[in-house]
Amino acid sequence: MNTTKTSATDSDGMLDAQVQGAMLLSIEPVEPASDRADALRDRVMAIARPAAPEPQEAIGADTHVTIRADEGEWVQRSPGVEMKILHDTPGSRSVLFRIAPGGTIPAHGHGGEEECIVLSGSIRIGDHVVRAGDFHLADTGSGHAPVTTTAGALIFVRNAREMRV
Repeated sequence: MNTTKTSATDSDGMLDAQVQGAMLLSIEPVEPASDRADALRDRVMAIARPAAPEPQEAIGADTHVTIRADEGEWVQRSPGVEMKILHDTPGSRSVLFRIAPGGTIPAHGHGGEEECIVLSGSIRIGDHVVRAGDFHLADTGSGHAPVTTTAGALIFVRNAREMRV
């Protein structure tokens, strides 16, 4: 004869998981009143979607920078490659590269992430062809083959500089 006694509680006094599951399945759901449901949804959404910062009274030169397409200085970096610096800080740099047909940006490494968006034309980086509208990311510590183009291209590049402590 089996004298083992089953208990609905574990040694810590909590209900057995199987008993808990059976109890939860036996409960009929109760829909809250619509005003309570709306209030609950609003509370959850306020946590999940924090409020946007208040807009500033006026757009000031100290908080925004606009560089028009015909502004700034294009500097020749290599034959067929010109660069215009848009923004330069100790932590990152944003530039435009205008690459003439047949122009090449030499192979190089990356001390920080480098993001590239082809604005017009197309470029080839090793086996990868990156066309207008495409995004390319070179991760920190990576290197890549020369950047070339047969038809010419305009690319936006933002790179994070390696931070030294």
